[in-house]
Amino acid sequence: MDSSNGIIDEAFGHLPSGWKVVPAPESAQPPFDGAFDLHSPSGAASRFVFQTKKRFEPRDVDRVVRTFSGLPSGAHPLLLASFLSLRSREVLRGHGVSHADATGTLWISTATIYVERTGETRVSATKDGPPRRSLRGPITGRVVRYLCDVSAPLKVREIAQGTNVHPGNVSRILDLLERDLLVRRSRGAVEEVEWKDLIRRWGPDLAKDRKMETCLAPRGVDDELARLRNADLPYALTGSYASASLAPAVIPASLDIYVKSVREARAALALHEAEGVGNVRLIEAFDRVAFERTIVWDDLILASPSQIAADLVTLPRRSADELNELFSWMERNAADWRR
Repeated sequence: MDSSNGIIDEAFGHLPSGWKVVPAPESAQPPFDGAFDLHSPSGAASRFVFQTKKRFEPRDVDRVVRTFSGLPSGAHPLLLASFLSLRSREVLRGHGVSHADATGTLWISTATIYVERTGETRVSATKDGPPRRSLRGPITGRVVRYLCDVSAPLKVREIAQGTNVHPGNVSRILDLLERDLLVRRSRGAVEEVEWKDLIRRWGPDLAKDRKMETCLAPRGVDDELARLRNADLPYALTGSYASASLAPAVIPASLDIYVKSVREARAALALHEAEGVGNVRLIEAFDRVAFERTIVWDDLILASPSQIAADLVTLPRRSADELNELFSWMERNAADWRR
């Protein structure tokens, strides 16, 4: 197939010198689209049998896996597509299906060969369909937070009422999340939410519109916490300090604080503009939901665990250990924060 050859050329054409793609001596039988042998510089060879999709959604993975279940002995599955989103790639990896797309993305894994390459992360609209939708925006944020914070089953109208989002918008967001296998629906109701994967998926989109300012608390973090305890302004602690309060993983040296107005909060908390590295980040709340379903801890207001986790995905000076520890705490205490 011409489209298959183009994807193979783009994805495998970036391999270092010495790698070779050699068409298989005999074409694969239906329902497969073709096969080739990949030779490494050491001489090891692996046969890949491929299937080409104009579009692939994570919800298609079960069908793809069933199709590849009839592979010839010793052959490896390879899915080719015009574009594979990050979530699509995660799902395929979870099922051990090698994959490549026309942007140059490549992931193959066998007993003797492992190759990983990331191509373009976005794709423009084409005749094959519209561009993938993101999870950006306050309305989407409200729905994502509700799905994470409230236990299923959840009906569309219930989500709409709980978030003050039009039912039509809720349905469109759920359609996207269902395609990405982040929610599962039955008879229109959300029956299951993959909340950890949803938080990881939402975090990067949330960060794209984040407005924040790094400040200096001249007397240190402890003094700033004392000011917060007596502050007459809406706020919610997030990031490393909030995470460490629930699930200690590191000793935080700075604060991340959601506020309504950065300018007003800076004055109320006696913060200075940071000329270098500061110890307080003021984050302008993207929506009122940043102040909802909070936790009071040591007379301080912490953001919802789902919000803290989403911020930990991308905030500067945070670690994967913090997010993993917080996720473990959230799993153990789901009955307390998922209401």
